[in-house]
Amino acid sequence: MKKFFLFLIAVVTIFALSACALKKNVITAEQFSEKAAAAGYDVEDASDLYSDATECLAANKTSGDIVVYQIYFEVFPTVAQAKLDFNYNESDLSSKGGSSASASALNYDSYKLSSGGYYYAMCRVENTMVYVGAPAEYKNEISDFLKTIGY
Repeated sequence: MKKFFLFLIAVVTIFALSACALKKNVITAEQFSEKAAAAGYDVEDASDLYSDATECLAANKTSGDIVVYQIYFEVFPTVAQAKLDFNYNESDLSSKGGSSASASALNYDSYKLSSGGYYYAMCRVENTMVYVGAPAEYKNEISDFLKTIGY
């Protein structure tokens, strides 16, 4: 009986620790803005582009006066709305073909696609979402930034 009890404690501990690894921390628009600015992006309000989001920021990667790509950070009123937007964008991107990877866990979904010389990445955490489409040469830079913000 004592061995069974210890075994049960070990199993519960393993599941609890693995569940923590399957959950991402949500960040605010202000935190996104601060981290993007620290990483060298020019951040601007883009709320007029997305009517479903309560907040939307664009982190612009520039070369001189030219915007090379933008990383969008959106905050939705509900998790359900964020999931709906994520699923719509995933469906749209998957129609492009190419090499893709996706993941889902307790409070997030992510999708990455390389297609036609472009790299696309999006990640939904709770009621927020990050979305980017950029020339493939910026894939590592984008991936590093997404890791920085925990998405």
